[in-house]
Amino acid sequence: MKKLNFVIILMCAALILSTSCATIVSGRKQIVAFNSDPQGAKVLVDNIEMGTTPTTLSLSRKTKLITVRKEGYNEGKIQFLLKTNGWYWGNWGLFLCFMIPGVIGMWIDIGTGAAFKFDNESYSIKLEKAK
Repeated sequence: MKKLNFVIILMCAALILSTSCATIVSGRKQIVAFNSDPQGAKVLVDNIEMGTTPTTLSLSRKTKLITVRKEGYNEGKIQFLLKTNGWYWGNWGLFLCFMIPGVIGMWIDIGTGAAFKFDNESYSIKLEKAK
């Protein structure tokens, strides 16, 4: 009986630890490249300068908007379209088989932003000269 209880506890622990597939596999951040025409523009995330084009940044998957600025040019904005991360669907498999671990994984992946991914891995923007 003790051996059976140990096996059940071990299986439950393994299920709970294997939830949140997207968070475990893909992580909370995604690497994204940015370029502009002209180059040398500042790339801002939440009004914090993160680099100068061309640049590659590791962004939170919850990021929705990037601002690109260069003196003498109108400000440019890049609005992200988010797609569902394929690893998020692994939680549904757990949900269908075991209910609770799958629900926990879904909540974790959505909360960390790992349930989503940016629609592209690189973005380019043409800035218009200011008048």
